[in-house]
Amino acid sequence: MTQKLWQGRFEGETAGIVEQFTASIDVDRRLYRYDIRGSIAHCRMLARVGVIDTSEADRLVAGLNAIEAEIEAGDFVYDIGLEDIHMHIESRLLEAVGPFAQKLHTARSRNDHLRNQCSGRIESFLDLHVCGLGGIPPHFCGGGFRSGGGGSGDR
Repeated sequence: MTQKLWQGRFEGETAGIVEQFTASIDVDRRLYRYDIRGSIAHCRMLARVGVIDTSEADRLVAGLNAIEAEIEAGDFVYDIGLEDIHMHIESRLLEAVGPFAQKLHTARSRNDHLRNQCSGRIESFLDLHVCGLGGIPPHFCGGGFRSGGGGSGDR
Protein backbone atom coordinates (compact mmCIF):
# COMPACT_ATOMS: atom_id res chain seq x y z
CA MET A 1 0.00 0.00 0.00
CA THR A 2 1.25 3.48 -0.88
CA GLN A 3 1.72 5.78 2.12
CA LYS A 4 -0.83 8.61 2.24
CA LEU A 5 -0.38 12.03 3.82
CA TRP A 6 -3.31 11.30 6.08
CA GLN A 7 -2.53 7.61 6.64
CA GLY A 8 -2.18 7.88 10.42
CA ARG A 9 -5.76 9.10 10.79
CA PHE A 10 -7.49 6.02 9.38
CA GLU A 11 -7.16 2.26 9.75
CA GLY A 12 -7.05 -0.16 6.84
CA GLU A 13 -6.44 0.38 3.15
CA THR A 14 -8.13 3.01 1.03
CA ALA A 15 -10.93 1.68 -1.16
CA GLY A 16 -10.04 1.71 -4.85
CA ILE A 17 -13.01 3.90 -5.73
CA VAL A 18 -11.84 6.50 -3.18
CA GLU A 19 -8.33 6.47 -4.67
CA GLN A 20 -9.79 7.01 -8.13
CA PHE A 21 -11.98 9.85 -6.87
CA THR A 22 -9.23 11.69 -4.97
CA ALA A 23 -6.40 11.17 -7.47
CA SER A 24 -5.51 14.16 -9.61
CA ILE A 25 -2.39 12.76 -11.26
CA ASP A 26 -4.06 12.40 -14.67
CA VAL A 27 -4.69 16.14 -14.65
CA ASP A 28 -1.82 17.65 -12.68
CA ARG A 29 1.07 15.56 -14.02
CA ARG A 30 1.79 18.46 -16.38
CA LEU A 31 2.71 20.59 -13.35
CA TYR A 32 5.84 18.53 -12.65
CA ARG A 33 8.22 21.20 -13.92
CA TYR A 34 6.81 23.84 -11.56
CA ASP A 35 6.87 21.50 -8.59
CA ILE A 36 10.50 20.57 -9.28
CA ARG A 37 11.62 24.15 -9.87
CA GLY A 38 9.93 25.28 -6.67
CA SER A 39 11.63 22.46 -4.77
CA ILE A 40 15.03 23.36 -6.20
CA ALA A 41 14.58 27.00 -5.21
CA HIS A 42 13.44 25.99 -1.72
CA CYS A 43 16.37 23.60 -1.39
CA ARG A 44 18.84 26.33 -2.28
CA MET A 45 17.23 28.66 0.25
CA LEU A 46 17.54 26.00 2.96
CA ALA A 47 21.24 25.65 2.16
CA ARG A 48 21.76 29.43 2.08
CA VAL A 49 20.31 29.85 5.58
CA GLY A 50 22.16 26.81 6.95
CA VAL A 51 19.28 24.37 7.50
CA ILE A 52 20.94 21.86 5.18
CA ASP A 53 24.55 21.79 4.06
CA THR A 54 25.75 22.40 0.52
CA SER A 55 26.44 18.73 -0.20
CA GLU A 56 22.88 17.80 0.80
CA ALA A 57 21.49 20.60 -1.34
CA ASP A 58 23.58 19.42 -4.29
CA ARG A 59 22.30 15.84 -3.89
CA LEU A 60 18.70 17.02 -3.63
CA VAL A 61 19.00 19.25 -6.70
CA ALA A 62 20.66 16.44 -8.66
CA GLY A 63 17.87 14.07 -7.60
CA LEU A 64 15.18 16.56 -8.63
CA ASN A 65 16.86 17.16 -11.99
CA ALA A 66 17.08 13.40 -12.55
CA ILE A 67 13.37 13.04 -11.77
CA GLU A 68 12.57 15.79 -14.27
CA ALA A 69 14.63 13.95 -16.88
CA GLU A 70 12.77 10.68 -16.11
CA ILE A 71 9.43 12.40 -16.57
CA GLU A 72 10.49 14.09 -19.81
CA ALA A 73 11.88 10.81 -21.18
CA GLY A 74 8.60 9.04 -20.41
CA ASP A 75 10.32 6.69 -17.95
CA PHE A 76 8.60 7.95 -14.79
CA VAL A 77 6.16 5.50 -13.20
CA TYR A 78 2.85 6.94 -11.96
CA ASP A 79 0.82 5.33 -9.18
CA ILE A 80 -2.79 6.42 -8.59
CA GLY A 81 -2.23 5.76 -4.89
CA LEU A 82 0.15 8.73 -4.71
CA GLU A 83 -2.70 11.04 -5.76
CA ASP A 84 -0.87 14.07 -7.19
CA ILE A 85 2.35 15.12 -8.89
CA HIS A 86 3.93 16.46 -5.72
CA MET A 87 3.51 13.14 -3.92
CA HIS A 88 4.98 11.34 -6.94
CA ILE A 89 8.05 13.57 -7.03
CA GLU A 90 8.49 13.45 -3.26
CA SER A 91 8.23 9.66 -3.21
CA ARG A 92 10.72 9.27 -6.08
CA LEU A 93 13.16 11.73 -4.45
CA LEU A 94 13.03 9.74 -1.23
CA GLU A 95 13.90 6.58 -3.21
CA ALA A 96 16.67 8.37 -5.11
CA VAL A 97 18.52 10.19 -2.33
CA GLY A 98 17.31 8.66 0.91
CA PRO A 99 15.61 9.89 4.07
CA PHE A 100 17.33 13.27 4.19
CA ALA A 101 15.04 14.21 1.26
CA GLN A 102 12.42 14.85 3.95
CA LYS A 103 14.38 17.94 5.01
CA LEU A 104 12.90 19.60 1.94
CA HIS A 105 9.66 19.95 3.98
CA THR A 106 11.32 22.37 6.38
CA ALA A 107 9.50 25.74 6.38
CA ARG A 108 7.26 24.70 3.48
CA SER A 109 3.63 23.62 3.33
CA ARG A 110 1.53 21.81 0.73
CA ASN A 111 -0.11 25.18 0.08
CA ASP A 112 3.31 26.56 -0.88
CA HIS A 113 3.66 23.77 -3.45
CA LEU A 114 0.23 24.44 -4.88
CA ARG A 115 0.84 28.18 -5.11
CA ASN A 116 4.14 27.61 -6.93
CA GLN A 117 2.56 25.15 -9.36
CA CYS A 118 -0.40 27.40 -10.14
CA SER A 119 1.63 30.58 -10.52
CA GLY A 120 4.13 28.76 -12.73
CA ARG A 121 1.37 27.46 -14.95
CA ILE A 122 -0.21 30.92 -15.21
CA GLU A 123 3.14 32.50 -16.06
CA SER A 124 3.73 29.91 -18.80
CA PHE A 125 0.28 30.60 -20.18
CA LEU A 126 0.94 34.35 -20.22
CA ASP A 127 4.32 33.87 -21.87
CA LEU A 128 2.86 31.63 -24.55
CA HIS A 129 -0.48 33.26 -25.26
CA VAL A 130 -0.14 36.92 -24.30
CA CYS A 131 3.46 37.50 -25.32
CA GLY A 132 2.94 35.41 -28.42
CA LEU A 133 0.42 37.98 -29.66
CA GLY A 134 3.09 40.63 -30.05
CA GLY A 135 2.96 44.23 -28.96
CA ILE A 136 4.00 43.28 -25.42
CA PRO A 137 7.30 44.80 -24.26
CA PRO A 138 9.96 42.04 -24.29
CA HIS A 139 10.89 42.51 -20.63
CA PHE A 140 7.42 41.21 -19.71
CA CYS A 141 7.90 38.00 -21.70
CA GLY A 142 10.05 34.93 -21.11
CA GLY A 143 9.44 34.88 -17.38
CA GLY A 144 9.25 38.63 -16.89
CA PHE A 145 5.86 38.24 -15.23
CA ARG A 146 7.61 36.63 -12.27
CA SER A 147 8.79 38.88 -9.51
CA GLY A 148 12.25 37.34 -9.83
CA GLY A 149 12.29 36.94 -13.61
CA GLY A 150 14.35 34.11 -15.01
CA GLY A 151 11.84 32.37 -17.26
CA SER A 152 12.91 28.74 -17.22
CA GLY A 153 13.90 28.61 -13.57
CA ASP A 154 17.24 28.71 -11.84
CA ARG A 155 19.01 25.39 -11.87
